[in-house]
Amino acid sequence: MATKQKVSATSATPRRKPYVLMTADELAAATREFDRPNSSARGRPLDRTQRQRWERARRAGGRVGRRVLIVPLDDELFRRAGDYAKARKLSLADLVARSLKSTLSFVE
Repeated sequence: MATKQKVSATSATPRRKPYVLMTADELAAATREFDRPNSSARGRPLDRTQRQRWERARRAGGRVGRRVLIVPLDDELFRRAGDYAKARKLSLADLVARSLKSTLSFVE
């Protein structure tokens, strides 16, 4: 009497074994694509808009200099901004910088 194997319709692709359960050889084979620096195995070329954003970010570099800015704020706005920054583990300066970058990105 022949036994029939159940084939699930939902599992068209076989599930990969979790990395923590793999042997050293299996893990090496599964992660071989990441051995090369800058592997483009999963990448694709940037479109024109993405290329422009990349070039602008690359030219900008890191934070070379900082300016101190004194801005009068309403007490309630200052409290709300401080609470928001604290909840997201940001400094108030980082929150203001992110907000300015976000606002200015719509203008540029």
